[in-house]
Amino acid sequence: HPESLSHALREAAEAEELIHASRCEDFRVRTGPIMGPGDGFLSEFVNVVRQGWPFMSVLGYGSTTVQPLHVEDLGRCLTRFFVEQPEEMQPGYYYLGGPDVVTLLDIIDRTSERLGRLKVRFHVPLFVLGLLTSIKRTDGLKERVSLLFDLFYTEQNDAPKLLNPGERLHTLNQTQDEMLGAARS
Repeated sequence: HPESLSHALREAAEAEELIHASRCEDFRVRTGPIMGPGDGFLSEFVNVVRQGWPFMSVLGYGSTTVQPLHVEDLGRCLTRFFVEQPEEMQPGYYYLGGPDVVTLLDIIDRTSERLGRLKVRFHVPLFVLGLLTSIKRTDGLKERVSLLFDLFYTEQNDAPKLLNPGERLHTLNQTQDEMLGAARS
């Protein structure tokens, strides 16, 4: 949204508007966080939970809703636009998300359970984060805090219908198992 608190999401809205203004009749894809081996999303949770400290901080309340999509699922969905199929794909918006709609706290809980590491969590309230980012000009922290106010899930998930018959989206649990198994090897 052009009025999003997040710089990244405002830029994405500007880019969509440029595409729309150019009158390109094309496919536009929106997706939430991407997960999979080497990602910058799920890997961060795994790394924090793995650390030896018995404590961890959580920015906000952990209630930000996300619908992470596995990188392989994203690739399979995107190929659908370029491969001839019995029915023609229509230009327009396609919303892609994974099968799980979860909160950030759900992801922390699942990761902790899978790794067998319980941690005492200290939640930094959103109003404190807002004060910190207004006083201290740290762009990285400001962007992370701004993203906590945005939702990253979609009620219209086009990903399942873009897959071939019989294909399924990777679940959060499958992806965590994949990542944790690769890290143990």
